[in-house]
Amino acid sequence: MRVASGLRPEIQALRALAVLAVVLYHLWPVILTGGFVGVDVFFVVSGFLITSHLLREHTSTGTIRLGRFWARRARRLLPAALLVIALSGIAVVAIMPQLFWAQFFREAIASAVYVENWVLAGDAVNYLAAHNSPSALQHYWSLSVEEQFYVVWPLLLIGAGLLARRVAPQRGRLILAMTLGVVTVASLAYSVLLTSADPSAAYFVTPTRAWEFGIGGLLAFVPVVVGVERVRSAVAWLGWIAIVLAIVKYSAGTPFPGYTALLPVLGTAAVIWAGSPRPWWSPRFVASLPPVQFVGGISYSLYLWHWPLIIIAPYVLGYPQLAIVEKSALLVLSIALAWLTKRFVEDPVRVGRLAQVPSRWTALAAIAGMAIIVIPSLLGGAASAARLAADDAQRAQLSTTPCFGAASLDPALDCADATYPVLSPDPAVAPEDVPTIFFADPPCFAGGTEVRVCSFGAPDATLRIALVGDSHAAQWQPALEAIALSEGWRLDTYLKTNCAFSDAKRTAQYDPCTQWSAGVEDELAGSGPYDLVITSFFAENLGLEVDAGAVSRASAITGFHDVWQPLIDGGSTVVALADTPHLAADVTVCVALHPTTPARCSASRDSATAREDLQVTAADGFSGAASIDMVDWFCGQSACEAVIGGVVVHTDPFHITQTYASTMAPYLLRELRPLLG
Repeated sequence: MRVASGLRPEIQALRALAVLAVVLYHLWPVILTGGFVGVDVFFVVSGFLITSHLLREHTSTGTIRLGRFWARRARRLLPAALLVIALSGIAVVAIMPQLFWAQFFREAIASAVYVENWVLAGDAVNYLAAHNSPSALQHYWSLSVEEQFYVVWPLLLIGAGLLARRVAPQRGRLILAMTLGVVTVASLAYSVLLTSADPSAAYFVTPTRAWEFGIGGLLAFVPVVVGVERVRSAVAWLGWIAIVLAIVKYSAGTPFPGYTALLPVLGTAAVIWAGSPRPWWSPRFVASLPPVQFVGGISYSLYLWHWPLIIIAPYVLGYPQLAIVEKSALLVLSIALAWLTKRFVEDPVRVGRLAQVPSRWTALAAIAGMAIIVIPSLLGGAASAARLAADDAQRAQLSTTPCFGAASLDPALDCADATYPVLSPDPAVAPEDVPTIFFADPPCFAGGTEVRVCSFGAPDATLRIALVGDSHAAQWQPALEAIALSEGWRLDTYLKTNCAFSDAKRTAQYDPCTQWSAGVEDELAGSGPYDLVITSFFAENLGLEVDAGAVSRASAITGFHDVWQPLIDGGSTVVALADTPHLAADVTVCVALHPTTPARCSASRDSATAREDLQVTAADGFSGAASIDMVDWFCGQSACEAVIGGVVVHTDPFHITQTYASTMAPYLLRELRPLLG
């Protein structure tokens, strides 16, 4: 039995495909929906190469010299990685808004010491951090997983080798393979379980990815196949097809890693096993093409550079949505920087004179390099936190001024000369400024067809209002809760994502909504009449359903009437609260880019309110129902604004921030009072 060594064209080709899949996925995620599996290809290749190297050393010397191994890994990975972190930090501080600095410094420390994957996993399960903006170093999570593999894997092999010497010295390689096999199977099982239970964390943590390295590692125990050229050619093609199939067919909705990662992982293993068979129809000739080998050679640096450029470029250009020209330019720039980094950083340290430096000096240099990143990041993070705290104090003070938020549009107030030195919330975190009801425990949103009720305000109030609908209804909860608290009312919420309160028969996708609506009818009827039943819904959803023919306009309106009528007969007044204006897809990023000139991010009133709100149409003229449209508190005669009274209005194109909703309370109350008579 012999272990493969040397530079292999199919492995360089795998690296090329993997890095291009990741880069193109990050540039055009809608087109190459499964490009993220390129990372898994890298993991299998690393598992094979590192295990092959360790086996050769173990076979020839009977041991593994950890110091030399780790020193080689440090020389291979650290110089380019630390360079990109340092230059990215300079760019972030020079170009990006200060709010991003604290997150960057935190992740710079994690990336420099190779624990970024655990930081992102922690953020994924912490709802206070789950909506962090993408960091320029977020892609270092996979490098962290790989580095942790380099630390643990040789220790595992050494331990297995010691066990083999005691138990069965003649079967050392078998025991090594069995040990790695057990770890691989255990990791795969854990990956499947955690991906099902907690997919956000499962994506990042090392134990769910170890089996991918393990598959590559076990492949190192398989003898190099000589001959059977046609079989190897067929297997190679099957492997490439499996990888490409995952790249083009998988998407963000694919449970991953788990069992779905088997397709690209086993495909990669098949390509490595097959090697470079010689038949004219084998993949060897394509894999050996100079451009393919070139991209494979710069794959590490290309992976390092592409993501910071994607994150920082919008702040350099001054607009958030990059077109194909800009994205193509970023691709070319990434390749150029990757080549320069390989030529002048990677190669001199990896194979030049510096490669002969003793391991202890390499270790000291590695520690020093990490310290150069970690110490300034600690200081920068502390300074950023202090500055953000000062800004937050100023925001708190501004929130008590009479012209804050919607009040600035009140004709009874003189707000023409009002100034707002900071915006509330900070534009960079506006997407996180959502009602706390979204994170209630127990949840206030129905997960299936069941009905969940949450109550706010005065528990024993005689005047009761109900809020029914989807997230577009929930966005009004802060305003209604403020009203309930100030007026001594009680507010009950009945919410389900993407569901209107209606019994209209719609597509199969929305069948649970019809069942949920029926359950809400029963709950509302059983709890006695509410003074007001306020309902709202994402108007565009139902409008698109009508346009697509899934439901007719008439039946959609009838669907509202059918669920409202029993409530009206029972003494309730139904209020259809019109959907809020819809702004451009990049509105929050636009405000973050232009905090002092947010008018650049406004939308025309006609375009922002183009879709008919069928709930409002159903309420107009229907006895016992009324409609309220607060559009004038979002839009002037010609434009709907992204910032009003120093407050960022939108969390995304379709929802309003909790801060702005709260400032709407007195004006919403004005509209509700006449309906209580």
